[in-house]
Amino acid sequence: MNRGFIALTLVLIVSTMTLVFLSYKYLSIGYFFDSTVRKEYRLNSYYNALSCADQAILNLTKDYFYRSNTPVKVEYFNCYIDSVIDNGGYIEIRTHGEVGGVVVRILTKVSLYSYGVDKI
Repeated sequence: MNRGFIALTLVLIVSTMTLVFLSYKYLSIGYFFDSTVRKEYRLNSYYNALSCADQAILNLTKDYFYRSNTPVKVEYFNCYIDSVIDNGGYIEIRTHGEVGGVVVRILTKVSLYSYGVDKI
């Protein structure tokens, strides 16, 4: 009579442990997927912000006196040129990119010359 009870208890304990182990594995896989997606969003935001900085540099090459204190949205890159200000001997370009709720901000410094623009 006790052998059936012990076998049933053993099966229930092993089944519960297996279920807990599999649940833990699925949660860790979900966490890994979420962190991977966030990293992808962060990289895309970073490259979008760099693209906006390049767009602002292109605007500077077209117009030597291009300055802006209000954010300008660049639709194609899903980013903003936050400001382009003169700061002594160089120009500060602040941009940010946003993908999936992840915002990356970038500060680029450039020098203006008669022959073009150089990044510092």
